[in-house]
Amino acid sequence: NFATEEKKEESLTDIINTDDYVFDKEIVKKTESSDSFLSTYRRVFQEENKPVGPFPYKTQFSADNMITSWVIDPYRGFGILLETEMNDLLQNHKFYGGILTTTNLRSGDVFAEYQYLEQRVDYKVRFDRSVWLQDYGDALRQRYSKNKFEVGASLPLGPRFRVTVNPNFMFTKYQDLNFYNLIPNADAAEKNVTSYLGVSTEAVFDNTRVMGQNMIEGTRFKLQFSHSEALNDKSRSFSNFSADIRHYQKLFRSLVFASRLYYGSYFGRFNHNYMIGGMDNWLFKNDPFSAQPWYPEESVENNKVYFLQNVTSLRGYNYNTLYGTSALLVNLELRLPVVKFFYNGPVRSSFLSNLQLVGFFDIGSAWTGASPFNRNNSISVVTIRDNSFEAEIQTFKNPWLMGYGGGLRTVLLGYFIKFDLAFPIEDNTVGKSKFYVTLGHDF
Repeated sequence: NFATEEKKEESLTDIINTDDYVFDKEIVKKTESSDSFLSTYRRVFQEENKPVGPFPYKTQFSADNMITSWVIDPYRGFGILLETEMNDLLQNHKFYGGILTTTNLRSGDVFAEYQYLEQRVDYKVRFDRSVWLQDYGDALRQRYSKNKFEVGASLPLGPRFRVTVNPNFMFTKYQDLNFYNLIPNADAAEKNVTSYLGVSTEAVFDNTRVMGQNMIEGTRFKLQFSHSEALNDKSRSFSNFSADIRHYQKLFRSLVFASRLYYGSYFGRFNHNYMIGGMDNWLFKNDPFSAQPWYPEESVENNKVYFLQNVTSLRGYNYNTLYGTSALLVNLELRLPVVKFFYNGPVRSSFLSNLQLVGFFDIGSAWTGASPFNRNNSISVVTIRDNSFEAEIQTFKNPWLMGYGGGLRTVLLGYFIKFDLAFPIEDNTVGKSKFYVTLGHDF
């Protein structure tokens, strides 16, 4: 009987394959379409939003910044600065450029820069052009221009420190625009162009932390040395060294004590000038005669125009109160953000959140020859020359200019504006107070 039952099971297995058995209801379900319009739309939408890729990276650029700002040049007057910046997605390539034009559209700057930042060493190529027009009527109209081509390599030696080398080529050009001098003269045009081949090196350290508008904590400095060798007139070759050291000490909560030391000096065959006094972007102050250490001469090129530097802020004084081949300036400033110091909550008003009270003390000097630390310095000693004799007179004048006072800072109409009342101390005497309205942040 057991053998008979076993044969029956084998015969049934041959007829019905249980591994390949399908229920009738499942077949019907597959053949019937039960999708609604909503489910179909949902399925299509999910397929379109599925992540795709990866794809090979293609460099694409986008504009990061477009800035329009006011600039008040002490020599050229009021101007408008337009700046733009473009980066690719990985920030390996950066384009930066801008244009500064004055209200008469005859003076200004143009600059453009490309940076390659993919490797550890950063490279750049830069072009700068600056134009100065001196127009004092029909008798005196002169144009000065400077064009500079620069390449550079910057090596970071840590997250806060880098060293940069920038070889450059530049040429300056002088044009006398008086009517009787507009006749083409090839020899004169060649003499009015000076070419320079130079290099500049700089070391930069910065570990500062931004706490708000005009509020910084930490230390930063920049040391720079440059040499420019004149190719067609060796007497115009010159060198320059400058050091700018700043420290921002947080005292209590958001109260900050800011200090700055600046020193700069020209040396070499030709000595250019530093001018000390005044503040950057000084509104309602446009006196070109006070902003230059010379009076333009008819049909005479002044080579000092091209590399003249303003050293600010020395509050209580006008531009060019002192000038010379060297300059030294110390700024001390106590910054108190009024609302943020006494209130920890959010402040919606831009005017109140950026409102600051400032107390300051500035001291500086500019000189040629012996420094103010020498008793026989160039400021305290006056030389009198006549046809028959020459004499030096010791005036014992204090070579240091000092200023102290207070100010207020805030944001108005989208611009950071500073109001300062300063009292000058010249030759140990407190002078008449001077009021400043300026744009932009402090040092």
